[in-house]
Amino acid sequence: MAYTIIKYLGLYILGFCFLYIDGMGNTEGLSIGQIWKIPVIAFLAFKCINYTFRNYAQFRLGYAVTKLLNPDLLNATAGTMSSFLKFLVLPLCLPFFRNIFSSEKALYYLKLLAHIIIISFIPFYLGILKERHTYIAADLLGVDSLIGPFNNAHTSAIYLSISVLVLIFYVRNICEDKLEKIYTWGLILVGLYFLMLTYVRTGYAMCVLGIYVILAYKGSIIRSLLSGALWGGLFYLAATAYIETNDVLNQRLHEETGYKRDDEINGSGRLLFWATSINLWANSDNAQEYLLGHGLQETMEQQAKENGLLVASHNGFIDALVQNGLIGFSLLLLYYLLLIRNIFKNNMESPYFLLFLSWLMSDIAFQFVQGGTFFFYDIMSALIISLPILETQEYENELQAEESDEEQTIDETEDLPLII
Repeated sequence: MAYTIIKYLGLYILGFCFLYIDGMGNTEGLSIGQIWKIPVIAFLAFKCINYTFRNYAQFRLGYAVTKLLNPDLLNATAGTMSSFLKFLVLPLCLPFFRNIFSSEKALYYLKLLAHIIIISFIPFYLGILKERHTYIAADLLGVDSLIGPFNNAHTSAIYLSISVLVLIFYVRNICEDKLEKIYTWGLILVGLYFLMLTYVRTGYAMCVLGIYVILAYKGSIIRSLLSGALWGGLFYLAATAYIETNDVLNQRLHEETGYKRDDEINGSGRLLFWATSINLWANSDNAQEYLLGHGLQETMEQQAKENGLLVASHNGFIDALVQNGLIGFSLLLLYYLLLIRNIFKNNMESPYFLLFLSWLMSDIAFQFVQGGTFFFYDIMSALIISLPILETQEYENELQAEESDEEQTIDETEDLPLII
């Protein structure tokens, strides 16, 4: 017992250090949080040379490569290489985890990451450590947005959201120990509270959709629809009641920050951002721009020109189209379509299918309203994708072993001498 506690404390401290470093500032174009990941990604790439990439992982890897094939490679080399490395993490982790982990180990590390992420916010919430960044949308409402060890509120909300989903699935469907259940429910409540304090709507949407799937899915279509209708109604009533009694959250959801400028954008501006990016791609001057895109730098410059904000599209699919062209968009879309087909075809009977489905809805929501990629989010995503695959493989191996034992027993019985 003492060894287990010491081991967990050690892992928590180590994990917190990595999360804290991840949010550190820039040095000559690359942040310290990016520099330490370079040898990690190099190690993954080296290990994956002899591994087989499934078709969806191949397309995700191809999408990462398209980051090197647009004008940004010459105009913003450091940023382009950084983006390329970021998008390499998920496709490299997929075959790596599938080849080195059992489902039990994958679940252990996934759960551990969720614990570490939620706990890492506690010293910042208590004021023991000072946050290094602020969130302007919350600042304008006169409140402090909880950012924790990360460099922006969106990163914090996305990490908290996926952590809460993992733990809710685990405590409802896997965990059997009573003390662990109590501890896990405590972490879930703390994680939800911290998520609310980020004031990031993307994180809210991801978490609500993911939890909804976990609670509503019942296997059959009819039962899931009935359960979904019930939980949907309860979610709506609870959310409406809470929002109406929380002025700050109400203003944040309706974008009432009191922030005015000449080229004011109503709401979050996402529809304008999307339209600007789509028009930039649609009005490309040549085949190269249609096929390989305009890159991040030109996209952000066009957003600043038309909307007054130096931002990307706030949509992962539109970003793929405008930054990486029709080829990049197609590769990203094929990754999702083939991933869904593979898991639904081969792994629906796995107890971890529900976790995958919850993550999938949450991740698609993330891509539609934000887009991008985050190191630890991609690691957790790869573990979630790997879990139903690993569990199904283990189950099939057990069946084959049992059949082999039965055949061997039959053969041995037939070889016995006949006794009259």
